[in-house]
Amino acid sequence: MQGWSLRRLIQNFACLVLLSSIAFAQSHDRAKLEKDIETLRDQLRQKEAEFLSAAPEDRAQFADFLHQTGTGLARLLPREKYREKLSVREGGAYFSFTKLSNSYDRDPQLGLEQEQLSTGFAGANFGFLASLGDTPLENVNMGDPSVQYLAAFVTPTAEPEQGNSNGEAVPGL
Repeated sequence: MQGWSLRRLIQNFACLVLLSSIAFAQSHDRAKLEKDIETLRDQLRQKEAEFLSAAPEDRAQFADFLHQTGTGLARLLPREKYREKLSVREGGAYFSFTKLSNSYDRDPQLGLEQEQLSTGFAGANFGFLASLGDTPLENVNMGDPSVQYLAAFVTPTAEPEQGNSNGEAVPGL
């Protein structure tokens, strides 16, 4: 009986050593996998930024416009086509002029869905879209009469108060 217990002890010890070495190998492999995943995420972010950036021929075409202060070019992708394909939230269908980002999480002011541009997505967010007709983009600037209203517009800092059923003011409604 005592020999059997010694054999059992040796088997258990060997099993423990084997499991420890497997666990060490797994943690080493998992650390490498984690690093590989982060590297791939960085590559994906770079590729998506490239995919979302304005084409070089567009930058060349609008070079005069882009030399003006406060200008830039942005690409919007159709939400219904890219929403599930890109890691940026809503697939690059939105753009924030204040954060210069295509992510829906970055307070966008403009969106593209079902071939329609839209603005004003939540709360006190709102915006204006205006047709400039056949005016070349490079001719549009802050002094242009077609954008005078937008240039002078002062945005509200909060939603207006509205009354409840008793006529009392209720903030944020």
